[in-house]
Amino acid sequence: MKRHMLLLPLMLVLASCATINMNSYMLGEPKRYGEILVLFTNSEDEFFEWDEENYEYTLMGRINNLDQARLRERLTEEMRNQLIRTRIRSVEDYFPLQKLISFDDFMSGLDNTKIDAILVVNTRGVWNTDRIVDGNTQRQPNAEYHCFLIDRNELEKIWMAKVGTYGHSLNNHKGLQNRFVQHLGRELDSKNLIN
Repeated sequence: MKRHMLLLPLMLVLASCATINMNSYMLGEPKRYGEILVLFTNSEDEFFEWDEENYEYTLMGRINNLDQARLRERLTEEMRNQLIRTRIRSVEDYFPLQKLISFDDFMSGLDNTKIDAILVVNTRGVWNTDRIVDGNTQRQPNAEYHCFLIDRNELEKIWMAKVGTYGHSLNNHKGLQNRFVQHLGRELDSKNLIN
């Protein structure tokens, strides 16, 4: 009886594990980056290159908006906890909240920093999948991200990935986001892109 009671929590933990699917691509020679600026966006437009046009469509007004401030703060803190040998910087470390920052102002603001890479994390979708089990509705959180690591000096993409996160009924979106950040950190480390 005791053995079954001990197995029950283990089975619940295993059942609550999220599934992370990542398709990643190296686009340049691996280089270890020691200080990374993370830019979170939820733009409907896709990010392609680091240039003024893409910045204006996918990043400007979204990387420092008030609506996503708490989420950015939590995800940045989770990244700092996961990537302890790499300095993770938030946009709020250098730029004001809820203010439009032009491409030129953004680039000149980076000139006085030690940032050697920019990580763009674009949330492409967040949704729930409902499953009916024994007449009860179970809600499963899901999300999809596009991630791009950009060399600060070359302003070229070094690495990119499409990440799908699929939860179970015991997950919530916060837990799923934390699993995404953990997986992202392991991937960047395995590709020799972070300290």
